[in-house]
Amino acid sequence: MGSKHTEPGVIGRFFILVFSAGMGFGIPCLAVQKLLQAQSIAELSRNPASLFLLLILLLFFVACGCGGIWLSLAWKHRTPEELGRMQSRPSADRPGISQDALVYRFNKVSKSAAVYVDHTGQMLHFYNCHTPRKFLALTASRWFSCTINELQGAIPFTPPRRYGGQSVESLYVLTTSGKAIISGTETGYEEIRDIIRQLVPVADPQASTEHPLMPLACLFGGIVGLIAGWQLTPSNSNDETMTQYIFFGTAFGAATSGLLVWFAGRFLRINLAVPMGSSLYGSVFGLLVSQFLTPWTGWSTKPLVVLAIIGAVAGGLLGFWAEFKNKTTIRSAKEKKSHRRKSPDDISESDAGPAHDDHS
Repeated sequence: MGSKHTEPGVIGRFFILVFSAGMGFGIPCLAVQKLLQAQSIAELSRNPASLFLLLILLLFFVACGCGGIWLSLAWKHRTPEELGRMQSRPSADRPGISQDALVYRFNKVSKSAAVYVDHTGQMLHFYNCHTPRKFLALTASRWFSCTINELQGAIPFTPPRRYGGQSVESLYVLTTSGKAIISGTETGYEEIRDIIRQLVPVADPQASTEHPLMPLACLFGGIVGLIAGWQLTPSNSNDETMTQYIFFGTAFGAATSGLLVWFAGRFLRINLAVPMGSSLYGSVFGLLVSQFLTPWTGWSTKPLVVLAIIGAVAGGLLGFWAEFKNKTTIRSAKEKKSHRRKSPDDISESDAGPAHDDHS
């Protein structure tokens, strides 16, 4: 298989390295220098909440900088031939895979990854791309195998970012134990995507917490919580109190949205990640439209807020409509499967009545 997209070259890696070093170490050092020059440490010590938020922000910049530096040094692109040689090495945890299994290999930052579709054994095997559904599970398992019946969804998703000048689609394969993200950077992705989607054409709402729109749903809840915390702040409060209201409102909104998505998928069989993520897209679209209307509406914030709310409501309704269609498709698929199982030839002896002996 050839590569459709190339990883960043030397210039790209150097740019990532310089940008990460500047963001991770330059910005925190500059901020500390400004604080020392302003002699505001004593003032911050009297406001523990502001000092705590400042430390979190500085640690965030340092973590992002260290991650970018590691990425620029560890990001290696391997050819499909190299991936095949690495993954064909014998290992103790390698599952038994049929010789006629369809394989798709791709690069995953500093690791090689692959997915095997074994029609003979009715199995799917994931190599370095399936993350278990566990608390703080950040890395993918080396090998993970599941039956076709354990698949809960196959969702193509293009993230809102640019990669080599083009948007790269990934396939989110949801299982009963977690999810696998299959990057579409290599030739042959469309074939493996269509085959897996034929195995599970409709996503199960119980796997809604693994949906690719789940981060956007939590972000939408965090934004709503931020606005609510800002509005609920007492008018006579100081900056420290307002910061606390906004901080806890954001955290509460993000956590509540995650719990709502889990509860709705688990007990109501509705995937709320799609409507909430669509609401975020709709609100952003409403903000963009309000910018085009500025020459007629002026710089008033009222049209901006109204269009953002209209966009959020419209996006949520479209998401609910998509989930309604999904639920209808699931119900019709189950009915067709039950009709195929109960054919006229499969009549039990109890339905046909007692057997009679013609020679009696």
